[in-house]
Amino acid sequence: MIWVWGEGGCDAEPTTDELPTQKSSGGRITRARVLTPVAKRAETLLANVTQLACGDGHSVARDELGNVYVWGRTSEGQAGHQASHQASPRLIRSLLHEHIVAVAAVDKSCYAVSASGSAYVWGESWCEAHHGSALNEWLLSGYGRELERMSETQRQMLKKSVRDYMLDAGGSRAGEPPTAGSVGTLASVDDDQALGAPLKRELLAEPRALPVPTGARVMAVSAGYRFYVLALTSGRVLAAGLNDRFQLGLGDRVQRPSPSELLDFSDGAPIALVTCGQQHTLALSADGRTFSWGFGAFGQLGHGCCSDVRTPKLVEALAARGSALDASCGQFHSAVIVRPPHAPIDIAAGGGAAEVAPTALCSSAQLLTFGHAEVGQLGLSVAAIAETAEQARSSSTPAIRRRTPAAAACYGNVLLPTPVRLDDVGEPAMVRCGTLHTVVATSLGKVLTFGEGGNGALGHGTMLYATQPQKVDALGSR
Repeated sequence: MIWVWGEGGCDAEPTTDELPTQKSSGGRITRARVLTPVAKRAETLLANVTQLACGDGHSVARDELGNVYVWGRTSEGQAGHQASHQASPRLIRSLLHEHIVAVAAVDKSCYAVSASGSAYVWGESWCEAHHGSALNEWLLSGYGRELERMSETQRQMLKKSVRDYMLDAGGSRAGEPPTAGSVGTLASVDDDQALGAPLKRELLAEPRALPVPTGARVMAVSAGYRFYVLALTSGRVLAAGLNDRFQLGLGDRVQRPSPSELLDFSDGAPIALVTCGQQHTLALSADGRTFSWGFGAFGQLGHGCCSDVRTPKLVEALAARGSALDASCGQFHSAVIVRPPHAPIDIAAGGGAAEVAPTALCSSAQLLTFGHAEVGQLGLSVAAIAETAEQARSSSTPAIRRRTPAAAACYGNVLLPTPVRLDDVGEPAMVRCGTLHTVVATSLGKVLTFGEGGNGALGHGTMLYATQPQKVDALGSR
């Protein structure tokens, strides 16, 4: 059973008689709004769905047999063809030779990981352009002058400026020294090609295997705007794509058409989960630590400042609270579920696991959010945001304190992980972030949403914002 709501009732979700179907004068199916969850049964599904992922107008599902389905916007090839839309789930037959264990979606792209350790992409993809260089792309864009009209001295000065920027030779905005590793290696190379190849857009109507090192096995994938991150069974992490805000975690701004391996940042602990926002990434290690890197202007990295982070950095505020169980990134915000060490459990009189007091469920795992909060996507009260803003200022360095307003709440930013209050619904068990909203499933089977509610994205029957968690009543305890 699939429950759907939000914009795209005729395009981005399976269509049945229960959904309003409208046609334009040209006979094409138009978009619709579904304000409360509607149950859908699709005859094209071969087994029960165990995972869903949503992109920009399309949805991807995986069933318990390892099959993959896509529906919604498909003009970029998301459903295995380049029609404008796919009204009901379409089986991706070109993946039938694999048992798929994970799927992901972002923008107009689809990703899948197989039990054999292969990773696939289809729909919109960004690959290497076999002409020119990334350096030339930087030089030819945004400077208002053609290179041919510059003197040789001017060209060399501009080239050096761009190279220094791509390699971050002057350090990041946080004033940190250049990171050892890939920065030092690239800085010693004069070849322009060493600064990365340009990327070109490609539409794939069939899944294409992502290039990974020989013998490497992928266990998880996530993607942001024109980049993706892979977690390997070996515990290491690979990243590829656009890299203008350090979202690849490699210490520079050089884009990579093919996956490059990040330096070990978890002291040998395997990386169990990766999740990407528009230009930032969170990674959870098997021992419960959380690392973040990339674009940090909204505080979405959780380090108490608004600076970008070039390589994976431990989120100390989360580590102090316990072990991370799940995480998700929105466009400019992040959410993590943490279980405190040795969380107390209250047993009702008479004892027994079946008689655990309801308060015990609420006193263990916590949901913490951070980053951009302008439309309520963090689920925090104004008082909680203001308190966290002052805490971030008081615990930061003098340099960061000068750049951080006393009332960061006025800018809609929360710079440190802050607990979200969930009353009488059980402990948080799973969290997923959309662009500007957040969805939480609890141990008691409740679903709560908060954030931007346009087009019914929150499932509350309205198109209003929700600044704090609200139960999706239509789902009950399903």
